[in-house]
Parts: sequence; structure tokens; C-alpha cells
Amino acid sequence: MRHPLFFAVTLVLALVAGCGSTNSSAGKPSSSKAASEPPGTQTTLPLTLDGIAAAVAVTDHGVFVADTGKGNKIDNLGGSYGDRGGRVLTLEAGASTQKDVSTNVGVPISLAAGPDGAIYVLTVNPRGVVQFPAGSTDPVRMPFEFGTRISDPSPWKIAVTPAGDVVVLTDRSLLLLPKGAQAAKAIGPTAERRFVAVDPKGAIYFVGSSMSDVIRVIDSGSTEPRKFEASDSAHPTKRTVAMAFDTNSDRYELAEECGPGQEPGLLRPCKAYVYSLSKFANNSATPTDMPVQGLTSATSVAVGPTGIYIADGNRVVKIAK
Repeated sequence: MRHPLFFAVTLVLALVAGCGSTNSSAGKPSSSKAASEPPGTQTTLPLTLDGIAAAVAVTDHGVFVADTGKGNKIDNLGGSYGDRGGRVLTLEAGASTQKDVSTNVGVPISLAAGPDGAIYVLTVNPRGVVQFPAGSTDPVRMPFEFGTRISDPSPWKIAVTPAGDVVVLTDRSLLLLPKGAQAAKAIGPTAERRFVAVDPKGAIYFVGSSMSDVIRVIDSGSTEPRKFEASDSAHPTKRTVAMAFDTNSDRYELAEECGPGQEPGLLRPCKAYVYSLSKFANNSATPTDMPVQGLTSATSVAVGPTGIYIADGNRVVKIAK
């Protein structure tokens, strides 16, 4: 018969070994744990940008980011100055290392994902739109003509309808390029360049005037904008800077307001902004606030199967769904 002390020593050694194993993995969650983050968890994607994350888009292949490049800045006329070395990056689903999609299309300022997984890129220097078919790094130039004169319309944002039609927001109008067409047509006058978004039914959302924050919508098949009655009017000091929809028609609005002690006024910018993210289930008028922290210059929002992605300065953050 073994002495009782033998069993006591064995038990202590087992406990010590177990504690050592637990400590060695502390702070290093497994991929399965990371994939099932609690809703609302905010993380920063492992990306290294040369400039500013001007826009973000999501497909089944991963997250795509418009990196403006070193020294590039976008002026009020849609022009760019700097080394013109912008690029489009991707972080593929499940990956922790970014890849370049393109480094030679100009300075990207807006992105949109097509229904077939293609990525559409709106660029300045030169002004234009290129498409990257799903999984491809070969750009296809789209038939948009913006011109180079100051008097020409300045393109700012891009979106794609469920039918594959391409929509470009300029400071004069919305331009609609039907799938397969060789020329775009102007619809819906606008002077506000904040955002353009498309819902699963093909309706197009935008702000129609720089003198107000009224959201307009052009229904699928129409060219006449109407007031979006379901827009949130409970927060008069906020203005929507980006909008996105998921496949369930849930609407996500990224809004900004002047920081504490600052008067919003008619003309901006403010010295500092406070950002908020709201979800409107089934495109309703009732918001559900989603917590976000530390945003300083958010410009774009996109929705994927597992999260909401926000371009904010030189980073992209994810809010788990």
C-alpha cells in the first residue's frame, strides 16, 4: 500500500501543472473564441495604413479598405495632393495579415461591394471608377467621365445596387450607371457629399442639400427623390455621416455632433466631434444605440455577417454583431 503522502504530493503536482497550463494561454484567446465575440465588442483590425482609411467595404472574401497613401489629402473640390501612392487593402476572412489589392489606380476615396462580390473603387488623381471582380487584382475601368476642370462635378461617394447598378454621388447630382450600360445618367440633384447608401430593395439614400440634414431617398425604378420619413429626428444636433444596410434591411447610421461646449451652428467644422452608431431594425424610425469608443474622424461604415466596420482615421474598427 502506498503512503498517503504519495497521493498528496501527486495531487499538488497536478494542480501546479494545471495552473501553469492556464497561465501560458492567458490573454491569447483561440480563434474559435475570437470568432464568437459578444455583440458590441469593439476591436481594431490588424492593418497598417500609409495614410487615412477613407472608406471600408465588406464581402464574403473579407474586409476592403481605401488607403489614401502617404501625404495625400483630399481638398474641398475633390482634388488630392501628396505622393499619389494610394492603394486598396484587404484583410481576408480569418486572416491576420493584410494584402494589397491594387497600388496603381489613383487615390481611393470611396468603396462599394457589388452583389457578386466585386469591389468598386472611386478615385481621385485621376478621377474615375474601377471595378475589381471578386478575387481579382486586375482593375476594370468603368465608363464614368468626370473631367478635370474646377467647374466639372466632383465625385465623392460610391454605392452599388442589388441589381449591380453603380451609383456615384457628386456635388451636383447622383450618377447612375445601369449594369452593362456604357454611359451614366444623372438623377436626383444634390449638393451634399457625406454619403450614399443603397438598401436591399434598391432604394438610394443621400442628403440632398448642404443647408439641411434631411435624408432623401430615390426608390428603385424612380428618378424622383422624396423625403425619407423614417429618418431619426430625435437628435437635432447630430448629422449622419455614413449609412449602411445589412441583408435583413437593418439600417446602420454613423452620426457626429460637436463635442462638449461647442455650438453646432450651420457651418462646420467643429473643433472636435463625438460619434455614435445606431441600428434601425428593418429600416424603421426607432434607433437602438450601439456603443462605440474612441472614434475621432469616422467617415465610412460597412456591415458584414459578423460585425459592423468603421473607417476612423488611420484605422478600421469592428463592432461585433
